[in-house]
Amino acid sequence: MRNIILGTAGHIDHGKTSLVKALTGIDADRLKEEKERGITIDIGFASYGLPDGTRLGIVDVPGHERLIKNMLAGVGGIDMVMLVIAANEGIMPQTREHLMICNLLKIKKGLVAVTKTDIVEEEWLELVIDDIKEYIRGTFLEGCPVVPVSSVTKENLNDLIGELAKIAGEIEEKSSEGLFRLPVDRVFTMKGLGTVLTGTLLSGKVSQNDEVEIFCGRISARNGEGIRTRLRGIQCHNKHVSIAVAGQRTALNLQGVEKNSITRGDVVSIPDAIRPSYMIDGQFLLLKEASKPLKNRARIRFYTGTKEVMGRIILLDREKLEPGDNTYVQFRLEEPVFALAGDRYIVRFYSPVETIGGGTILDNNPLKYRKKKAGAVIKNLEILEKGSLTEKLSLQILKQGVRGEDINGLLSWIDDIPARIEEAIEQSLKNKEIVLIDKGKSHYVHKNIFDRLKKGVLSELNNFHKKNPLKFGISKEEIRKKMGDDLPQRLVEAVLKGLEKGNDIAIEKNTVRLASFEVRLGRDQEDIKERILRFYKNGGVQPPLMEEICKDLGIDLRQMGDIISILVKEEKLVRIDSSLCFYQEIFDKIKEMTIKYLTKNKKMTVADMRDMIKTTRKYAVPLCEYFDSINLTMRIGDERVLREK
Repeated sequence: MRNIILGTAGHIDHGKTSLVKALTGIDADRLKEEKERGITIDIGFASYGLPDGTRLGIVDVPGHERLIKNMLAGVGGIDMVMLVIAANEGIMPQTREHLMICNLLKIKKGLVAVTKTDIVEEEWLELVIDDIKEYIRGTFLEGCPVVPVSSVTKENLNDLIGELAKIAGEIEEKSSEGLFRLPVDRVFTMKGLGTVLTGTLLSGKVSQNDEVEIFCGRISARNGEGIRTRLRGIQCHNKHVSIAVAGQRTALNLQGVEKNSITRGDVVSIPDAIRPSYMIDGQFLLLKEASKPLKNRARIRFYTGTKEVMGRIILLDREKLEPGDNTYVQFRLEEPVFALAGDRYIVRFYSPVETIGGGTILDNNPLKYRKKKAGAVIKNLEILEKGSLTEKLSLQILKQGVRGEDINGLLSWIDDIPARIEEAIEQSLKNKEIVLIDKGKSHYVHKNIFDRLKKGVLSELNNFHKKNPLKFGISKEEIRKKMGDDLPQRLVEAVLKGLEKGNDIAIEKNTVRLASFEVRLGRDQEDIKERILRFYKNGGVQPPLMEEICKDLGIDLRQMGDIISILVKEEKLVRIDSSLCFYQEIFDKIKEMTIKYLTKNKKMTVADMRDMIKTTRKYAVPLCEYFDSINLTMRIGDERVLREK
């Protein structure tokens, strides 16, 4: 079954709710006050099955100028609009404002229903229809059906249904493959069920018993987290279902959540899927109908999804925007919103409250704009507005710097389906614009960042070798610290692997060096090296400590340590701890004796080691501990046993 959302629009008392009732038999006015006053105050809902099986979810909006906030909460997710104009009054102020809003939201399909035809003369009706056709010229409704209809006599009602069916058949359904998102437009409690929220499912799908997160402005402002819960039940068009998909009016029954903790404007999605945004970058059109120019930093009302929030609009390239002009802007909001790049938004003056424009969100998590960098910001926003999906994703990954971005982060950044995003990422990899640094988590960094880090590593190694000509290299952890403590370890590993693959560096265990670097000792250093080696060879099973050799040779501990490292690498010495080394051949004999002893006797104490190699406890203890550390032996109480291979 196809699911299409139809929204009404039009001036107060032009018969929107009556027409919905005539079509569906459902009175969308549910509030007591609406019944008493005879006007729609809040958004209402109904559904209708078209002859071809398409299910129309109908959102009925209020027409009063003071209720535009409620109207905006209803039209955010609609696919087509039914602009309702009363034949006895014709085009009125809210007819104009509602149509401007639908234009700004890029609604592409719809029709005009001319109501109350039963109370006007035929000649007057023809004049009104001509006036309407002239008025909608230049809008998305130009050339659309204009259907005269009476909700009282039902005249032409079948014609209206036929036209709705034709238009619905031309509309592409919302994708159920994208990120599950449902902006909340209503919250209530039901006896025996608890808290229920409703909304239009914008994308993706959700199933009963799924874990979801309700992203709430008030809570997320405090700790960045929403409310996690499971779904006890789902209804679509007043029927219980096990799964809801994009394009359906959906009611979610929540488990263990208080009604007062949720409000209109919150968004339901999968856990951790959406980041709260206090700043939004976007393309913005100031309507030519706006009553005055828009000044930089003006306080405004910002609407996206079902959310209204106050904020300021920052003009990136000017101090004043004239009616009819288009530019790039940054919104700095007083509460977080939960939107994705590609979502549409509406802006109204803070005071007087008047719809003045809108546009497309280009970045839902931008950096704070600085005047001196306006040119670069605008250049990037042009890519985000007009570029390919591949270009947009590469730019977003670049913006994340050394943190990079994973596939989940990209899915929560832009409104698109996973298959297209994955295809665009593959293209970016093929173009060598981004680098995969963690295959398991699909984590990427931009090649500019990757190449800059590679140059940084080579520079650090070059400086290190100049200052430490006797050291073989530097540890990976030291490299990370020198490049910046905030550098993720997996990024360091990826950069080092890239350099190693290119034969720029060599990695031996945890030590990194330039591939071209070799330790070269001078004649004096070679002499010291040989003298040190003799100390250990002559020391046998009781070699001198490093500090003692330094004193005898008159060298410092740093120089001693460098030469010891060379001898260890050449496998002429074995380093037991920070002060003690053994001549390699002597150590090999001790190791062989230890294995034979344990094979025969099964266990060994420190005293046994001491007596076996005829040394003192000073050497026996570190030897036993070293054998533990290389997994030759295992300590059990005061004894050692051979560790099983």
